[in-house]
Amino acid sequence: MVGVVLDAVGPLYGGCLSISLTLVEQLGGDRPQYRTAGPTGVADAMDAAQYRLAEGPCVEAVELDMVAVVRADDLAGSTDRRAWPDLCREADELGVRSALSIAVPWTPQRVGVDAEQWSLGAINCYASEPHAFTQTEAYGRLVGCWAGALMSGQAPADLSHAGE
Repeated sequence: MVGVVLDAVGPLYGGCLSISLTLVEQLGGDRPQYRTAGPTGVADAMDAAQYRLAEGPCVEAVELDMVAVVRADDLAGSTDRRAWPDLCREADELGVRSALSIAVPWTPQRVGVDAEQWSLGAINCYASEPHAFTQTEAYGRLVGCWAGALMSGQAPADLSHAGE
């Protein structure tokens, strides 16, 4: 399923040169454990930096615990540098100027799937140009809903009512 999600999402975001899926183990322990699945290009290094530094679009998207989009329009610019100073330094070394993380927060407990599975966390797109991801937030949320339904095996309507 990881390959299906990444193969479908990458072309939807034209500036996406590297892509990955962050999986989050939320069962046991005080702090979620992150791992990267299916990375291309610099995505593995960018994801690892965010996990280690505990900052960046991916970490923020996962922590929101809802379908959301977190975008870094210019990791060399002052706005993103204020939000994620350490990540911006590493992104500069890797040649990454834009990042987009689409949160997909359906945990095993929320949808009743096998609790031993890793739960999805975020789809991450990276680009070498600033302002590479111009699609609307609603567009990203639709992508997140689709990915969550596909990865969990639940219908999107079931997901939206889970836990009620």
